[in-house]
Amino acid sequence: MRFTVPASLVPALRAAVSRLTAVARDLPILVGYTRPDGLHLRACDGRAVDLEATIRGVDWIVPSDTIAVPADSLAQVLAVVPRAQDLAVSLRGTKLRLSAGAATWDLRTGDASLVPPGAGQAQQGWTVRVVAADLARGLSIARPCIGEEARYGLNGIHCEPVLLGGTGAEGLRLVATDGSRLAFGELAVETQGQDWVGGRLGLVPPALADHILALAAAEPAARVVLTLSGRWIAAEAEGGAWRVCGPAMDGEFPDYRQILDGMKFACVVRVARKALSDALRRATAISREVAIEAREDEILITATDAEAGELRETVAAAVDRPDNLPRGLRIAYLADCLRVVEADEVTVSLGQSLDPVLVRGRGAELDGEWVVMPLRLG
Repeated sequence: MRFTVPASLVPALRAAVSRLTAVARDLPILVGYTRPDGLHLRACDGRAVDLEATIRGVDWIVPSDTIAVPADSLAQVLAVVPRAQDLAVSLRGTKLRLSAGAATWDLRTGDASLVPPGAGQAQQGWTVRVVAADLARGLSIARPCIGEEARYGLNGIHCEPVLLGGTGAEGLRLVATDGSRLAFGELAVETQGQDWVGGRLGLVPPALADHILALAAAEPAARVVLTLSGRWIAAEAEGGAWRVCGPAMDGEFPDYRQILDGMKFACVVRVARKALSDALRRATAISREVAIEAREDEILITATDAEAGELRETVAAAVDRPDNLPRGLRIAYLADCLRVVEADEVTVSLGQSLDPVLVRGRGAELDGEWVVMPLRLG
């Protein structure tokens, strides 16, 4: 094995290896040749995520079979490669030699069989194309609602086909819940003539969702091909720069429409996102919970703790049907919504004191929707 990575491609290689290291953890990554002038890299965590990356434009002198290299060691070397320097790579016995300028590093190599077998190839399912920025946006809306506290079977992002409101265009809805809140976002897709009907397309595990989100956000203008089935999830950048895949989660996602259909609102509040977010941040100095009251032309936020004391703050707002009824909410749940919203203004729809609260971003397009379950006030 012998090749040279031009200085202009070293940043791309560094970024690719960084992403692969996040997947591989303590396992090695595979490095090898792919036609016609590509450097192919692959990492697998052995459970849920298989990530491949290809760097085109590498100057291969002696193509060879794939070798295994410690992910952390390779990432650390690439992090300190001098700028504007080509990177020469060659295999010397059991060592992988990297040279840039006057610096030379020798990394140990391992048995390629130590890398877990891949998650497999794309299985039959729905195949759609989407703009990377839109995919990243949809995932970022749903992501706060999956985490360590979620119950098994809910801890993933549910994907289903929809027709987008207003245009009737084909879209993909991403839904997530942790049992205390519900989030969903929609994005336009190209379905290549497939019949776009209702049904479950797959439940994306948190780790796989995080890697797809990071890859899509890093190249927002790229187009991504998604393959979705009840048992399989794959995402690949058109042109083959990267591909990530893994099994879908088992478990039945709840019928979230029952929650939405049963919601009734006593009043609707339109408020500046930043003003509300700042007020909630100040309330965290007292408590993890707040009471929100819809008043005439404002909302009152109250945080109370027997030891820390009390905060009371008003935020200017446009209130439809003010009722001065306090509703208890967990600050982190509401703050997570506001952190993801891109619009300057949000709509907060309130029912009775123990009814779910609906939060919407008020942008030109749907900027995510979240349902936050209330808390009983002491």
